[in-house]
Amino acid sequence: METKDVVELLRHQRHDLMNHMQIIQGYLSMGKTDMVHEKLDSLLNDFQNERKLMNLNVPYFTVWLIQFNSVNSNIRLAYDIHTDNLDIHSQDQKLVTVSESIAEAICDLGDELELYELTLKVLTGQQSNEFEVVYTIQGNGIDVDKFRSKLQNMIEVKIEVVESTRSEINCRVSFL
Repeated sequence: METKDVVELLRHQRHDLMNHMQIIQGYLSMGKTDMVHEKLDSLLNDFQNERKLMNLNVPYFTVWLIQFNSVNSNIRLAYDIHTDNLDIHSQDQKLVTVSESIAEAICDLGDELELYELTLKVLTGQQSNEFEVVYTIQGNGIDVDKFRSKLQNMIEVKIEVVESTRSEINCRVSFL
């Protein structure tokens, strides 16, 4: 990542934080303290989640996640880290590859006018050095069989499509 990319990433982070603060300021000016508390709780929760992400020791994956929404127009990404103090540095590049492949499959198979929501949940696995990522894709127009087939051709990990409906696909990827 070049210096200009880092500055651009920081600019986006600052912009998002300023938006949150302006919303809080607006609620305060209207006397809606219950909404202020709700917004602050949400913001603090986001910062806690980001701290957990940083503690995973996956710098490439962290940068990929943080900049994702600023470089993708029809996919909104959210992440949730359900583990503490798990060092998965050895899987950093594989996480990026798998996640990029899933995003690429959404772009290739989805409707370019549809807004897709991609949620990643990082969970602790059965063993102490094991973890899994659950990817949830919400949006219409993605054929599950084509999605599964495309992913199997793109990456060399077992992706289990555990559940799907007309507008949602849930995939689970285990990492050792």
